[in-house]
Order: sequence, then structure tokens, then C-alpha cells
Amino acid sequence: MLVVVAGMIYVDKTNPRRLTAGTFWLVYALIFLIGDWLPANVVGVLVVIMALIAGFGGVLATSCSCALTIPW
Repeated sequence: MLVVVAGMIYVDKTNPRRLTAGTFWLVYALIFLIGDWLPANVVGVLVVIMALIAGFGGVLATSCSCALTIPW
């Protein structure tokens, strides 16, 4: 699900922060998908990357109604 969110953000041409926001959600997905197989320090670095992206305003809430159009 998080990979789908990242993909939706990457293709949203109206989002000025689509690269940073998409990267945030993709890293988040990777931690959930393969975090158990990664060394703890790698997961820690990924979490720090997420914190930096969010801390510098790379992820913002939008008023996108695209979530309402998903058929499931």
C-alpha cells in the first residue's frame, strides 16, 4: 500500500514536492517490506532520511481528492 502511495505521488504533476514526498513514502515502504532483513544501522539511516525530508518540508498535506477515486 505504501508503495502505491509513493507511486501516486511520483506521477502527480500538480504536486510541487512530488520527488521528496514520493521518496519519503518509498523509504517508509522499504522499511516495512524489508526492514527485518536489513541491519539496524541501515534502518536507522533510512529513518533519519525520512526525518530530514519531513523536517525540511518535503512532505506536505494536500487537498487532493484522488484518494476518494480509488475503486476499492
